[in-house]
Amino acid sequence: MRKMLSGSLLKEEAEQNSTLHYSIDSSRYYFDLDGDKIQEYFQTSHRDGQLWVEIRQSNEGLLYEVKLDTLNIDARVYKIKISQINPKVKLIMLFTYLGKIEVPSLFYSEARLFFITLEESQFYFAHGPYYFMEKQKLKDQYANRHSKINLFDYNLDNTIDVGVEYNNIQEIHSYQGKGKWLKI
Repeated sequence: MRKMLSGSLLKEEAEQNSTLHYSIDSSRYYFDLDGDKIQEYFQTSHRDGQLWVEIRQSNEGLLYEVKLDTLNIDARVYKIKISQINPKVKLIMLFTYLGKIEVPSLFYSEARLFFITLEESQFYFAHGPYYFMEKQKLKDQYANRHSKINLFDYNLDNTIDVGVEYNNIQEIHSYQGKGKWLKI
């Protein structure tokens, strides 16, 4: 009883159940990320229902991996955009469908950007804005929002910002350094 109340029982169960039951890997997408003429590749994998992103060198060395927050197993990264946002920083934008929730009285799906920045040979991860949402409730209440995504230096600081626009409403994310993004 004491273990249950303190939370240590849950930790013990999690450690016992930490073995990987299944893993499905996507195709590999090759690119030269840092200009060193050594190919890196991007790959996603579903591990026990969770979506992971890996960046590896072509000799199989792991450079970076991160687990993405999603709605369910239908989630997938369907587009990658690599941009030089200033002379020292590269941005990898992951266009990610997060999945859907479907019950008799509700349908809901959404998509989100995730940012991986490479600055001084260090990778950083950040959650970006949502850019797609589709929802249907009871009594035929339906909403669909698909936003435009722009890369532009909005604040004239010589660093490209990410703008998401829907019906003349803009949400701008500005890179502050060391993986930090500011919503302005």
